Amino acid sequence: MLSLFTLPFASAAGSGARLSLGSAKGVRVLFKNPDDLIKAAGKLERGKRGSRIGYVKGNADEIFNSLTRGVTERTPSGKAFKLDDGTILRKYVSSGGLPTIQIHKSSGQIYKIRIK
Repeated sequence: MLSLFTLPFASAAGSGARLSLGSAKGVRVLFKNPDDLIKAAGKLERGKRGSRIGYVKGNADEIFNSLTRGVTERTPSGKAFKLDDGTILRKYVSSGGLPTIQIHKSSGQIYKIRIK
């Protein structure tokens, strides 16, 4: 069995995402903030109503938990988390069947990151 350890690394913006190596399923990337996840998705497609859609590989639950770790404020429905900067994070399954993390920035821009 492989051990799991976490190495800090600096992204282009210096946000300090974490790269986890050595899991039995291969390399996993966990993100400290939504901007890291958006950057990891690479080139984004235009979606409905101006949203941006991107794709990353990984475990949707682990990625979502890494983004919401320590966040206690939930939206009134209880199904989404509100970060200190006003960004709202929500996890759901898209109509195409892929787990999706929706990032609704306080500026109004919506990102939908599909997890493969």
